[in-house]
Amino acid sequence: MNDGLTMIKNIFYYSIIIVLLLLIDNTKAQITLNSISPDSLVGNVYGSVIDSSTGNPIAGAQIYLFTNALQKGISANSIQTNEGNYIQPEYSSAVKYGTSDSKGMFLINSVHTPMPCKPYTIIVKASGYNLVIIDQVPVLPGAVMALQVDAVLSHSPNAKYYNGNIKNGPFNYRDEIIAKEKLQKISPSSSPNKITDTQYLVYATREGLVGGTCANGHIIVANDHFVALPSFLVLNKNDKTYDFQVKVSYGNKSVIAPVWDVGPWNVKDDYWNPDSLRQIYSTLHHGGQIGLGEGVPESQAAYYYNYNQDWSGDFNGSGSDYYKIKLPAGIDLADGTFWNDLSLTDNSWVHVDYLWRPGVTLGDSVTAINIVPVTSTVGGSVIGNEQPNGKGIIIDGPKGAYYSSTYYIWWKIKWNDNVTGWSFEKNLKRIDTRNVNVTIQTVPAGLGFSMDGTAYTAPYTFSFLPDSSHTLSTIAQSVGNIRYNWISWSDKRQNPHIIFPYKDITYTANFNLQYLLKINYNPSGGGYTSSAPVNWYNPNTKVSITAVSNNGYDFSGWSGDTTYSGNPITITVWKPFNITANFSLSTGIKDELNNVPKNYSLSQNYPNPFNPSTVINYSLPVDSKVRLIIYNLLGQQISELVNESESSGYHSIKFNGEYLSSGIYLYKITAVSSDGKKEFSEMKKLILMK
Repeated sequence: MNDGLTMIKNIFYYSIIIVLLLLIDNTKAQITLNSISPDSLVGNVYGSVIDSSTGNPIAGAQIYLFTNALQKGISANSIQTNEGNYIQPEYSSAVKYGTSDSKGMFLINSVHTPMPCKPYTIIVKASGYNLVIIDQVPVLPGAVMALQVDAVLSHSPNAKYYNGNIKNGPFNYRDEIIAKEKLQKISPSSSPNKITDTQYLVYATREGLVGGTCANGHIIVANDHFVALPSFLVLNKNDKTYDFQVKVSYGNKSVIAPVWDVGPWNVKDDYWNPDSLRQIYSTLHHGGQIGLGEGVPESQAAYYYNYNQDWSGDFNGSGSDYYKIKLPAGIDLADGTFWNDLSLTDNSWVHVDYLWRPGVTLGDSVTAINIVPVTSTVGGSVIGNEQPNGKGIIIDGPKGAYYSSTYYIWWKIKWNDNVTGWSFEKNLKRIDTRNVNVTIQTVPAGLGFSMDGTAYTAPYTFSFLPDSSHTLSTIAQSVGNIRYNWISWSDKRQNPHIIFPYKDITYTANFNLQYLLKINYNPSGGGYTSSAPVNWYNPNTKVSITAVSNNGYDFSGWSGDTTYSGNPITITVWKPFNITANFSLSTGIKDELNNVPKNYSLSQNYPNPFNPSTVINYSLPVDSKVRLIIYNLLGQQISELVNESESSGYHSIKFNGEYLSSGIYLYKITAVSSDGKKEFSEMKKLILMK
């Protein structure tokens, strides 16, 4: 098996060399590479922790990943295992760490998996249980090939040790775990079906693993939209406009999705190597065909032709199948692509168009960057050569075909020197004289958004230079008593995000709505409610409201947009609501308040300090226009408690500082008599202490 691990490293080193060859000699490769570096790939470790005696999950177990192998020996902190004594590592030196949840499950994301694949030592520990150690097990890139560890802990004093180089422990790779189920649903006698030069009938499987990490670092979310191919050559950095793309079709539905993950892997070759760089398929005969053309679903083909053997290099199938890739899938689909975009209910055959990177497209004006052969048909006889800087317009394509033993994408071009014919894309460059239209829509329509810091109302169409950079964003916004909250963009990106439009495109911002529930108090100092006086709620939210009387008042009933009586009440917010809690003076207090004060006054709030609410009393000798405002120490207005005309008498109002931080605040009253002859102003401090 050690020989097998050496072979693993050799094969991945060869993969890196191939990438370098592609980058250096682009005359042999049709694809313009801008892929993610093999050194920046990431993978996942996930699984469960179980009690051996009860079968119950163990919550709070710690899972540590170390880069170094354990060393045999005895020390002050050595571990006694079934395989002898090992020196226990410092847990602070772990490069990754995870904890099991209440169901005993764990998921460790973004584990560094450079090429060749990197082995890790995994230690699972929980209080009162023995350790489980998996020493130097390889972690592979991407969620498709995630390493699953199912640790069973006991109360034994000795740790359980497993050699990660030998498949005898509680670990496996995700593609192997689900292989048997998938293999039952596909006929082994089938073969890859080439539809056109760039389209194939490919077996698709669902990726899943929400919360896991794609090989390019993207964290998988529910109903995500991307695909995985068994190649890192077309894996691009997360959330870039120029991701490599494929078009996947099933029945009457189709979707274009970016390539963000790798797997299931064909370990003997790479999905996108040109024929001239084939590792094995360039010399092998398959069904009368020599090799497989670039973009052929090789993982699927290798399964049928029995060339997906283990990484030990045994092509006869007699060696260990430890690392054998058992899946015939040519493509893995994220849940949103699988269920929502294509309405798949099970793994199935799909049509896949390999679109590669967006480069030039139909209708583009292009220029030749080298001497460009012009052929009468796709890959046919040469009818002329377009010189560098020659210009033309694309009128047909794309199509795929070989030329001088290399596979290319072809476009039909009407050149300005009156020659019309087919040329391959690698020698073309788009002339950015044609602006692209970028249309912004909102659902519901008519809401606002921002483009490059300027506000607009949707729908709105911009005209931009191709590939120019722009910042697109939107925010929560209110229209009367209805508020709209942004929830997603149609391209599944974040908010705000940078766009690089290279063709006419429409972006749609999706919003959900909320209704305003406003509560008034009559009179303003007569009481308050358990709910904030102004709040926003999602449709059909049930809100319980309790009226609380204050300062000698009794609650007397509700009015406004409600027919409810009693206290408390529950309102189902199916529209904007404006209700009033009414209060009346208690017997005895009413007589007392009939005495009109002789002067204006502002009382110290009570209690003070307070948390979170306090009461402010003030008196008016005559009917007056009153403003009562709360300020911070910087003089900034925090809240306006009163701004209305009030009758003479004693008044009281409650201030709620629930959403403020602890500190000293100021409250100021300004009163002007109705006839304008009397004015009063006074300010006091209040202290909020949480």
